[in-house]
Amino acid sequence: MNILFLIATPNIYGGTPKKLLDMVKHSRNRCVVYFWSEAYNEKNALFQEAGAETYTGNYGQNIFKHVRSIIKIVDKHSIDIIQTQFSFGETLGYFVKLLRPKVKLIVAFVGPLNPPLIKRIILNRFYKRVDAFIYISEYVKKEKKTVFPVLKKRPGRVIYNGTSLLPHSTKAAQFTDHFKILAVSGLVDWKNIETLIRAVGIIVHDMNYPRIELTVIGDGPERVNLEHLIADLKLKEYVALLGYREDVGDFLHTSDLFVHPSVAEGFGIAVAEAMMAGRPVIAANAGALPELIVDGESGMIVEPLDAQAWAVASMKCIKEPAFAAIIAANGKNRALNMFSVERFVSDYEAIFKDVLLGRV
Repeated sequence: MNILFLIATPNIYGGTPKKLLDMVKHSRNRCVVYFWSEAYNEKNALFQEAGAETYTGNYGQNIFKHVRSIIKIVDKHSIDIIQTQFSFGETLGYFVKLLRPKVKLIVAFVGPLNPPLIKRIILNRFYKRVDAFIYISEYVKKEKKTVFPVLKKRPGRVIYNGTSLLPHSTKAAQFTDHFKILAVSGLVDWKNIETLIRAVGIIVHDMNYPRIELTVIGDGPERVNLEHLIADLKLKEYVALLGYREDVGDFLHTSDLFVHPSVAEGFGIAVAEAMMAGRPVIAANAGALPELIVDGESGMIVEPLDAQAWAVASMKCIKEPAFAAIIAANGKNRALNMFSVERFVSDYEAIFKDVLLGRV
């Protein structure tokens, strides 16, 4: 099969481009990728090295020019299936489908956030022409079907994201007597890093446990506010905001605990990566995160905005290393069974085949 993927950028720091790169590496199909923006264009080569033929359409919001370029790609490569996501990609897919109706169109819902009302009305109409939908979690499936009634009558499947053990170097290990907590997250308000910082403040100042380090890998518009909060709570020596890093695997390898406090999450690929790395995980009771973890068995689930609860759960892992080791081991087994790249690619290729053969 010849599959054309429509995606915004090759920014592998984001979950969706990273998943697509894994797909290209492991797929048995011929993969062609169209990026509708030149942002992060330096990462384009990664997709080419993985075996994809790539195209970039730097036309801003000019749908006509994008569609014209995509039609040329469809014809040149005899594309069988177009797979896309996000409202702009869905719009491009819809118009290409109008012009090339024999091409199958699959839309993947990769997050819980929904567009404004007017765009919802338009997309609800567009979705009638989509051949199948993919939801990255049961939570996203429920949310989308509530917002877009047409989806209740359209074929779709839940396919959990997949990941693999991130590479790491033992040379990067820094052994200290501090308990090392790691978060990998964009610095946006709904990722809720503020609550983590407040939890560290409780651990250090109220619980009198200063041998702790919180490292946050990621960046975003909330960085300045978080830096001010760290200063106000006198936590500069306990919390580090490192921005984007290429060596996330190194930090996972040397961390004692992984935390993910997001108040809205369609899946949570960083959580699956931490589980795969054998780290004990605490995640928020929000979005799809409770689907990834069995509370008390393969991780811990905490109310997202309760800083005291995050502090207590973290201290449990500090004071009870045997418990932390058990949930880490169970979490790794769960990740290997449910969130592997091999399972992810296999499930995608199954739906590609079924859509092409009219079995969906």
